[in-house]
Amino acid sequence: MVWQDWRNGSDSDICGARVAQSGIVLDPYGFAISRYSFDQLWPSVAFDGTNYLVVWQNKSSGSSWDIYGARVTPSGAVLDPYGIAICTAAYGQGSPSVAFGGGFYLVVWQVYRSGWAGIYGARVAQSGAVLDPYGFVISYAPYGQSSPSVAFDDTNYLVVWQNYRSGTDLDVYGARVAQSGAVIDSFAVSLQPGNQVSPALAKGEGGKMLLTYSGWTPEINGHPANTMRIWGKFYPFTGVEDEPTQGPLPQRFSLESRFRKKIERLRYIR
Repeated sequence: MVWQDWRNGSDSDICGARVAQSGIVLDPYGFAISRYSFDQLWPSVAFDGTNYLVVWQNKSSGSSWDIYGARVTPSGAVLDPYGIAICTAAYGQGSPSVAFGGGFYLVVWQVYRSGWAGIYGARVAQSGAVLDPYGFVISYAPYGQSSPSVAFDDTNYLVVWQNYRSGTDLDVYGARVAQSGAVIDSFAVSLQPGNQVSPALAKGEGGKMLLTYSGWTPEINGHPANTMRIWGKFYPFTGVEDEPTQGPLPQRFSLESRFRKKIERLRYIR
């Protein structure tokens, strides 16, 4: 497990801890993966069968954000104590996600160029070598894309993100990326009414993948809800309908509705 950690003062670092399959935490105080000057945020981790690759957004210059990474052994040793510069392009990069498959990692992130955010990616070898040092475009539609997540289905990578191309609400879009780095296609994943944000992918058996995201729900069981709920879809997404979970209405709905705008504002600031 990896996280951003402020224990050393005003700047955040990247720390990790190993957890056994039994649930025992092997490193209860955690260990440092990156302690650069300035902040390091939004870590993501994947395993290649030998080592882990941890990636994060790094403010090493003190001005713009870059994407860095480090390999970590199963014993907790950091193989790249000074980090691996995955993308240091101008204007800033953030919110990385990483997956392993086909003999190398794919790191994806949001990048700010040409007035709005797009989704970029780069392949990283198990040796730590960056195969696409300038990154490649996965999606650059108008109005901006952000918060990508990536997983490998045993053949290709699937990348999903929140997308504002409608100009009114955030939707979830996706793209398949070949092991060569070529973008195979791009498509809408969820266009249900209201905002859909913070998509996350997880791979299961046989290449099956589950997508989860936070989405707006006006009503449940015919009763007004007007709140954000957690939604899920299995890949492939074709033919899967968006339906709210049925059952008794939680009593917290009225409270969530009352403070929804405040919660969204705090999420944006963070």
